[in-house]
Amino acid sequence: MSKIKHVLGISGGKDSAALAIYMNKKYPEIDFVYYFCDTGKELDETYQLVKNLEIYLGKEITKLKAKEPKQAGKNPFFHLMIPEAVIRFRQGFGRLIRSGIDRGIIVVMDNRLHKARYGHYFIKSVPVKLKVARNKDALFHDILSWFQNDAQ
Repeated sequence: MSKIKHVLGISGGKDSAALAIYMNKKYPEIDFVYYFCDTGKELDETYQLVKNLEIYLGKEITKLKAKEPKQAGKNPFFHLMIPEAVIRFRQGFGRLIRSGIDRGIIVVMDNRLHKARYGHYFIKSVPVKLKVARNKDALFHDILSWFQNDAQ
């Protein structure tokens, strides 16, 4: 019969670090295997936390390195930059609209949303239907209408 391995992932945050310390203290008889998934884009503080944990736990933490998109035969722009930008774009909406009764206007003055081949990723990422104003007069009309409707 094979021996059970107890594996614990370290995210680089305080919660996973606290869990590793807790499990190490609470169950010293268990030989935990710790791992950390390194994206290569971590903060210096994250790497320092992993080093400090290794010292505290008295064990090496296995570092799993992500392949660079070029090494995997992928376009870095589409596999790193666009997904990160889409997340930030969507977070902007989340900061404005927090509940079903919240209302607000976000104006994006970037025609790449409709002209670039990656624009649809941004459009599909938001929880509302986007209204497109093709010129500044239409934009001002839409904003004024929104305020007038909001006041009623």
